[in-house]
Amino acid sequence: MDISELQNKYKIHSEIVLLILLLYFFLFGFIPGWGNINSDFPNYYTSSKLILEDEDLSNIYNDNWFQDKIEKYGMNEKGKFSPFPPVTSFVMLLPASFNPITAKRIYLIINLLFLLLTAYYFFKITSISFLNCLIIILLGGVGIVNNFLLGQFYLILLFLIVFGFYFIEMKKSFYGGVLWGVGAAVKYFPFVFLPAFFNKKSGKILFGFFASVIVINFIGIYFFGWGVYKTFFVTAFLPHLNGELSHQSQFAHQFQSWNSFLRILFVFNPVENPNPIINWTLGFTIVRAIVYLTVLFFTVLSFIRLKNHNNEATLKLSLLSVVMLLLSPASASYHFILLAFPTVLILDYSIKKGEAIYGLVFLIIYSSIGFLPILLHRIAGNYETNLFYSFHRLWLITIYFILLVYSLLNEVNKKNMNEQVS
Repeated sequence: MDISELQNKYKIHSEIVLLILLLYFFLFGFIPGWGNINSDFPNYYTSSKLILEDEDLSNIYNDNWFQDKIEKYGMNEKGKFSPFPPVTSFVMLLPASFNPITAKRIYLIINLLFLLLTAYYFFKITSISFLNCLIIILLGGVGIVNNFLLGQFYLILLFLIVFGFYFIEMKKSFYGGVLWGVGAAVKYFPFVFLPAFFNKKSGKILFGFFASVIVINFIGIYFFGWGVYKTFFVTAFLPHLNGELSHQSQFAHQFQSWNSFLRILFVFNPVENPNPIINWTLGFTIVRAIVYLTVLFFTVLSFIRLKNHNNEATLKLSLLSVVMLLLSPASASYHFILLAFPTVLILDYSIKKGEAIYGLVFLIIYSSIGFLPILLHRIAGNYETNLFYSFHRLWLITIYFILLVYSLLNEVNKKNMNEQVS
């Protein structure tokens, strides 16, 4: 069954699914976000407002100072600029010229536009219909809802990734690299794509990427100065890599990372973790190293086996995206919006091979990450108190990685065997 037959068969079903997903999105994400200011939005807004008002930014990583500024602009939410890179303050320069609630609404409309544009460019780079591309993004569930509700940046980042890939597919690699560099300057995620392009043919991508990152950060240095950048690296960036965020617990299950899980498992803390499963601090370091090295080993092995594959770049980018989410030191629900990128690519690849079921498995895992919290609330009540249930997102992305590596290696092995037989 080819893609057109598959889409025709499920056309009515797709429209019903889209309607349900849009209803969920508007009821729990867009409409509440339209009338409320909470969580992450004050951090983006305040940092942009400080630039517009030509404030002294030398204390921007001082949490108490930044909190005072949030309250000065009429917002009562707790906030901080850490662990954002300095140039994150550029994200909301246009909306920040308005009062907070108006700025939030402008930002929501901008995000809604990027939602549609992302689906459109997914459609342009795959054989999947626009309707189904939009459905796949919305299957991010809680992640998409929280992106709008909390005023986050990750849907825009997904757009930059997809639009950049579109340019690369259109043989305009420099522009693709520039777009990825813009995303990487604000959020680190696109840096993970670089290993897929360390070859002579990818010079334009790398040049565009680093040119974009450098130019944006030179602008950042102009506004902030070297001192703020030094503070960022010492007090925000390096601790973040170890899962340490100021005024947030390293044992918080909300992060759903290997860092937080293994700390709960092994590290004693008299206040935050008085009863670890195994009181063995060294075990945290050892097991984390084993997990990271295992993931690295199978990623490198997959890269070696995928060399000269017809879809080498697509499959490598998909794998690297999953690895980044799997090893993130502190993940949140809206980070997994980015999982739409590899999921769409893998689904499209499997459909073109005539093995749609293969891609649907990854789509099911992706949508489970998006909607399982709702189900767990129904069947397990306060599931956050259970060590296993509370890390459901970590288990699902781990399964996603294992299945992806297995399918890639298995496919390459079959291809090699067929070539030897012929």
